[in-house]
Amino acid sequence: MRNARLSAGWLKPDGHADDWRIVQIGDVSKTVAGGRLGLTKELHYQASGIPAFSAAGQDGFVMRVEFAATDAVVLSSVGANCGKCFLAEGSWTTLANVQAIVTDPTISARFLYYRVNRDGYWPRSGSAQPFIKPSDIGRCWIQLPPLAEQRRIAEILDTVDEAIRKTEEIIAKLKLVKQGMLHDLLTRGIDDNGELRDPDRNPEQFKDSPLGRIPSDWELRRLEDCVRSDAAITYGIVQAGPHVPDGVPYIRTGDMSGTRLSANGLLRTSARIASSYARSRVVASDIVCAIRATVGKVLLVPAELEGANLTQGTARIAPAATISPTFLLWSLRGASLQRQFDQSVKGTTFREITLAQLRVLRVAMPITKHEQDHIAAMFESLEERGRCEEATANKLRLMKRGLMDDLLTGRVRVTELLNEAAE
Repeated sequence: MRNARLSAGWLKPDGHADDWRIVQIGDVSKTVAGGRLGLTKELHYQASGIPAFSAAGQDGFVMRVEFAATDAVVLSSVGANCGKCFLAEGSWTTLANVQAIVTDPTISARFLYYRVNRDGYWPRSGSAQPFIKPSDIGRCWIQLPPLAEQRRIAEILDTVDEAIRKTEEIIAKLKLVKQGMLHDLLTRGIDDNGELRDPDRNPEQFKDSPLGRIPSDWELRRLEDCVRSDAAITYGIVQAGPHVPDGVPYIRTGDMSGTRLSANGLLRTSARIASSYARSRVVASDIVCAIRATVGKVLLVPAELEGANLTQGTARIAPAATISPTFLLWSLRGASLQRQFDQSVKGTTFREITLAQLRVLRVAMPITKHEQDHIAAMFESLEERGRCEEATANKLRLMKRGLMDDLLTGRVRVTELLNEAAE
C-alpha cells in the first residue's frame, strides 16, 4: 500500500511569497462525487450535447447537464488513471469513478488543474486497484498566488499546451502523408520529370506482376538477389556469453524498439566470440531485420555501429552496390513486403520467420539506381521533417515542465518572467 503522506499535496509547504497563501483544497472548493446521473435513458451517448467525464477523461456527450456555467477540475479517483485530472469548463456532467472539484471565486480552476495534474500530488490508497479517498482530497495543501496571477500563470501554460497540441497535429499529419507516399512511390515510382506516374492516364507505363501493377521499367527481385555477393542474408551470434564492457556490441530485437539504432545500451560480447561470427558482422548502411518477435521491423546500421554483430533474432541485409540502402529499407517497410512477412511468419505466441523465407521475399524496384535514390530522398526528407517536429514537441514539453516547476511554486514570479522575455 502506498504511503499517502509521500504525496506532494499531503505536505504543507514550508515557505511562500508574502502575497501567496497556503490553504487546503477543501477551504477553496467543494468536491462532488461522479456518477450522479445514474443508469437512465439520459445517460445514452449522443453525437453532441453535454460533455461527460469519466475516469478516462471526456467520454462522449449526454443529454442532461449536471453543472451549468461552472468550471472545475475532474479527478480520476479509481483505477489505472487514478490521480489524473481533466479540466471541465462551461456546462458538463460526470460519470462514475471521478470526483469533481468545484472551486470558489478566489481560485482559478485552470490554475488548480495545472497545479494538481502532476505525478505524485494526490494521496493514493490501495495496491491492486489504487484509489483516492474523497475525504483526502479536501485535506491536500496548495499554494495560491493572487487570483490575477493565477490566471496569468494558467494563460502562459495554456499557450505552451496549445503549441504542443499544434505540433502533435503536424506530427500526426506527417505520419498520414508518409503512409500515402509510401504506397504511391513504391507502386507508381517517379518519371523523368520527377512526377508520380499515373496508371489511369498512362496505363502503358505499367505492367502486371505477382505483387500487383508496377511500372513497366521496374523489376521483381528476391531479397537475396538485392544483397552483396560476399554478404548473404544471415543471423548472428547464438550464445553471446556474459557482457564485456569494452567488447563488440551486438544488436537484439529489443534494441530495435525505436526509429534508429544506437550504440547506447547495447550489450557487448568478447572479441573472440565475435570473430567466430564474422559472417554476421555489419557495416554502415546495412539493414538489420527482426526475424523474431517484432518480425519485419527494419533499421539502418549507423556509422557508430560499424563492426557490430547480431543475434539469432536479427538478420543482416547488406544492399548491393546497385541498390539504394534507403530505398530498400523503405520497401521493406511498405505494405507489399509487410504482407509477405505476415504470410511467412510461423507461430502465434512466438513469432518467427526463417532465413529461407526471408531470402525469397520479393521486392519491386526501379532498374535504375537514380530513381531509387530519388524516391529514397523523398522519404528521408519527410522523415527528417517528422524528426524535427518531434524534437520541437519534446522541447516544448520540457519547457512546460520547467515553467510548471517555477510558476506553480512561486520560485519564479510571472512578472519576472515577463520582464525577462521583454528584455
